[in-house]
Amino acid sequence: MNRKIASIAASVLVFAFVAPSATGVLARTAHHHGVTAARPAASLPKAPKDPFAKQDKKYSGQTITYYGGSVGTDHLADVPLVKAFHKSTGIKVKIVEQPSDSTATLSFLQNLFTQGSSSIDVTRLDVVWPGTFGRYLVSVKKPLAADAKLEIKSLLKNDTVGGRLVAMPYQGDFGMLYYLKDLLKKYHIAKPPTTWTQLTKDAKKIQKGERKSNKNFYGFVFQGKSYEGLTCNALEWIASYGGGSFISPKGKVTVDNAKAKAALKLAQSWVGTISPKGVTSYDEGATQNSFTGGDSAFARNWPYMDSPAILKGTKVQGKVGVAPLPHGAKGKSSATTGGWQIAVSKFSKHKGAALAFARYYASKVVQVWRATYAGIVPTMNSVASVKSVKKVQPFLSTVGKHTQRVVRPSTVLAGNYSKGSTDIFQSVNAILLGSKVSSTVANLKSELQSLHP
Repeated sequence: MNRKIASIAASVLVFAFVAPSATGVLARTAHHHGVTAARPAASLPKAPKDPFAKQDKKYSGQTITYYGGSVGTDHLADVPLVKAFHKSTGIKVKIVEQPSDSTATLSFLQNLFTQGSSSIDVTRLDVVWPGTFGRYLVSVKKPLAADAKLEIKSLLKNDTVGGRLVAMPYQGDFGMLYYLKDLLKKYHIAKPPTTWTQLTKDAKKIQKGERKSNKNFYGFVFQGKSYEGLTCNALEWIASYGGGSFISPKGKVTVDNAKAKAALKLAQSWVGTISPKGVTSYDEGATQNSFTGGDSAFARNWPYMDSPAILKGTKVQGKVGVAPLPHGAKGKSSATTGGWQIAVSKFSKHKGAALAFARYYASKVVQVWRATYAGIVPTMNSVASVKSVKKVQPFLSTVGKHTQRVVRPSTVLAGNYSKGSTDIFQSVNAILLGSKVSSTVANLKSELQSLHP
């Protein structure tokens, strides 16, 4: 994976509210196999001030670098948050956007940390990364204690490595099915599909009709690129068929079973029929572009895509519905548990200021603001019940409570998760491209067993 570092570092684009500058080898890739995620045109309301400003002002005048998000409303929200934090505390924050491909970000951080670089002070981490990077991170248990009490306990446990709380949750995630309500009505489809077989049938019907006026229209788009996002999609397909989660909590590799293979075979059949052949290089941004551009009837994506900041001014504004992801004939709707954490590098030269920013970023007041205006799923139950949040994120109850949450095998594989996930998404991508399901799954089983005998 380290071979990607050179390509990442080659395209340095640093975004900050202070004067832009290249920071060490930090970089951002803005394109994804030729597909660039559309930037939301909207700007967000003024962000809240730092509730801990009085004690954080002692770091006034210091400058830190935050390695932040780029998908959906990530950067759109980061800009006003950084401005509000600076105004409250006097601490300047340079924002460097991560690649939209989380696998590339993982490789980049591995390279950065192993070099002991102080180029970044604060970074966002995927929910499956704390175990990988824990030894390079500062404990946040004491400085973030006040808001930690409000967090979902399972998430705090996830972020605790070797007895140390090395990151703080700030964004929850789970897969959802997006659909265009007007097209369901137009083609006399009473409700969004509840099974993958029904989705396939409905997508074909709508696609056939819409192709008469739009030859680029497809029935269903998802994240089929060979990266972490495909591990999430594949887990949802397999788990929803009753095929398990690749590896059991006790470490048994379970992927080579009839239900898992049936799910993957159906997904393979979508490519070139109800999904474009190019879906094998789609990430979240490409999925978003297709759906918000009015070129697909159904889409699998994370909750951020339902944000008004994303949908406003698009061809599908006012037409979007969300539902639990479909399932196999005898399975349950399953959504991969995703999410992001905020963490401070032990190599930071300004740990105090970095911890102050992390505390602000994960605070309740910021989670309420981000959930209300940026469509970001909160990680505090008390935030989910706030009136403004319930109004803009009704799916927290209409979808979230009717979906089985499934987790990637990051805990059981521990330090080998990165390799294991790579084996998974490369194998599934090969299947989508036409490889024989049975032999590819058998090989995947062997690869995963070698990581966890």
